[in-house]
Amino acid sequence: MLQDELYKVMLNIEIFIDSSYTFFGSYRVVKKDKLFNLFKMLYNALPQQLISNRDYLNSKKEENIFSLLGQVSVLIEKSKKYLGYILVNKNTILDIIDKIYATLPEDILICRSDED
Repeated sequence: MLQDELYKVMLNIEIFIDSSYTFFGSYRVVKKDKLFNLFKMLYNALPQQLISNRDYLNSKKEENIFSLLGQVSVLIEKSKKYLGYILVNKNTILDIIDKIYATLPEDILICRSDED
């Protein structure tokens, strides 16, 4: 099932963040490309229904899967890169993941209603 793949990728992101080197409490040192690729895998695992109805979803709901992925993208790109690694706040990344868990079912329902 496609949603199982989504949740598997999100779990992999959580594990990657949790297993990364801890720096100053809630900060983690992570390989930038690895984190970016995990979020890219998450986007690629989205149901085609969501991707096809992206504009409709954006018009119906301000905070949705795409805005959350955009937040992560900005966070990753803004971070200073040192030898391929970046420093990220674990709580910020996990908060976005939690919001993705919460918004996905509603986002899918909104997109389904557009197709009816």
